[in-house]
Amino acid sequence: MILTLKLLKLRLEQEKKLNAENLALYKSITTCIKNSNLSVIEKEEVLQEIISLILEAQLENKPMNLFIGKDYEKFCMSIINEYNGNKSIYLKILNFIQKYLLTLIILSLFMAIVNKLVYKYSSFGITVDNFILANAISLILYPISRKIRQRNSSYTFYQSIFANKENTYGEMVALVFYVIFIFLSRFIVGKIFGKEVFDYLLNLNNCIYYLILISFIVITIEFFNSTLVKIRNFK
Repeated sequence: MILTLKLLKLRLEQEKKLNAENLALYKSITTCIKNSNLSVIEKEEVLQEIISLILEAQLENKPMNLFIGKDYEKFCMSIINEYNGNKSIYLKILNFIQKYLLTLIILSLFMAIVNKLVYKYSSFGITVDNFILANAISLILYPISRKIRQRNSSYTFYQSIFANKENTYGEMVALVFYVIFIFLSRFIVGKIFGKEVFDYLLNLNNCIYYLILISFIVITIEFFNSTLVKIRNFK
């Protein structure tokens, strides 16, 4: 997180050095990169490299298409694909776990606040039903939000509709099966333990150590990602 903020601060300072034409181009490139499925630290690393490239070309009065080409979106996609291609399956799983746990914590706290303020629960907590819902949302929010971000870019929207029909269809089928699995699991649990089990309140005050552990895991993964970025920059 600290490295990400440092890169962001440096990038914003360097943007002021761009002329109007290059700034407009860089803003468009930023949109493409921000709408990708790269991690936050990776996006900042990529944008830092690109702005350094543009500034160097601007200083030497060289046209941008010598470095970026005629289609900046294809240029962005080539970088994104290169980053994704270099990622191991283990790193992708770690990034997914990080986003899932972070979303789960935020949703659980939000639901606990709503239960306390709106439903006047005696304890600060969530029901089993809330917990199941928070898990379901956390698991599907990342792939859905990634698709939404991709559709904000004309190139990635075209790619997702025409170039990746099979992948999109496969993801939709997986999502449908996941939703069916959630409802089926809830139905089975209700049959075994009774529907009243869904109203059981999980006191978050008693789960503070679990929340600390989850937060530690999220921070550790972020530190690991930052370390990888430093290693790449060192090389």
